[in-house]
Amino acid sequence: MVIDWYVWINGAQRGPLSSEMLRQLAGRGNLSPETLLKQGKAGTWYRAGELRRLFAPAIAAEAQPRPWRQDVVETGHWLIPAVHRTDLIFAKSPSRIPRSVRPANAAGQFGRTALIAMLWSFAAVFALGCVFFARSIHAERRAKVAAANYQIAQAVARADEWIVGNSPADGEAIERRLADVLADEDATEKAKGESVLVQVHNRCKQIAAKKRFPEATAKIGGAFGMKLGEVFNPADAAGGPSTAGNDATYEFSPRIPYQAFRRYYVLVTPKTHRIYCIGATGDFKNVAAAKKEQVVLFRLLQQKYGGDQETGPADASNDAKRINRGNRSVAIKVDGLFGVAMEIEYFDKPLAEAAEKERIELAAKVVELGAL
Repeated sequence: MVIDWYVWINGAQRGPLSSEMLRQLAGRGNLSPETLLKQGKAGTWYRAGELRRLFAPAIAAEAQPRPWRQDVVETGHWLIPAVHRTDLIFAKSPSRIPRSVRPANAAGQFGRTALIAMLWSFAAVFALGCVFFARSIHAERRAKVAAANYQIAQAVARADEWIVGNSPADGEAIERRLADVLADEDATEKAKGESVLVQVHNRCKQIAAKKRFPEATAKIGGAFGMKLGEVFNPADAAGGPSTAGNDATYEFSPRIPYQAFRRYYVLVTPKTHRIYCIGATGDFKNVAAAKKEQVVLFRLLQQKYGGDQETGPADASNDAKRINRGNRSVAIKVDGLFGVAMEIEYFDKPLAEAAEKERIELAAKVVELGAL
């Protein structure tokens, strides 16, 4: 079996070389006893001087060399797993080369190359892993968004059916469900759901008001013994008429007074003297007491007439609560601009329009008479 030799010359590994080629290099002076060489790619580096018959002429006694093949492992032990013929053999106990002096043998060169390749492989695998991880996160995010939007669409469809009266489901449960799905941070299509939620909330308030005042079926007719639309006799007034703007106001003593009010009045049409507004006012020490009485009185009106409140300007000087029934209404106002007073008014809109027409007619007659 031919053994390949490798030598370290001028900072580089040369080989494979045959034994004859080694002799030729040694004969030309290209090798010195300090030159490093090894047997095979996986062999261990030794000095060339340790190799017999390389630099000295062969003697006859050694013309037929014993068939040695010697391998040295890292532990320094000699192993003879097989015997092969060669005319170049190492000394019986060759000197090992210190690691600091050894050249980068094939194993070292391969190790660095393999390490670099392995690092590149790890980098590629890591990059691919990052890409797949990012794609999986993005896919998971899209799935969550789609699921959240689907839940909103389902809740909105159910709420729409309930609003138009095609679903017997509980409105409060629908409102809670819609609010829950809209609170999901993954949802992106919330605009329509929020609009429907407002509608459901308002409808629930209306239903709650009807349940709260189930017997509120009375029409707004009047108060304090007076009725809207009836004819008022100015002789029954507690004093002459007082004018507020274009309206003639008559005070009266109520047959059925209310404890919070001290002054009672009516507004009538100028010609036919039909009542189109019945009112009363009362003074309070502070706004808090007036609003407390306003809440109590408004609840009584709700029990009688039903319906939700309609709030006027939300400031401290004029806070109104109103119930509308057709062309008539009743409103309670708290006025804190000049002192603290609470006022209640029962109002008939068509009669108020008729009063305006009568005033115009009377004003036209006065102008005609003056012109004559």
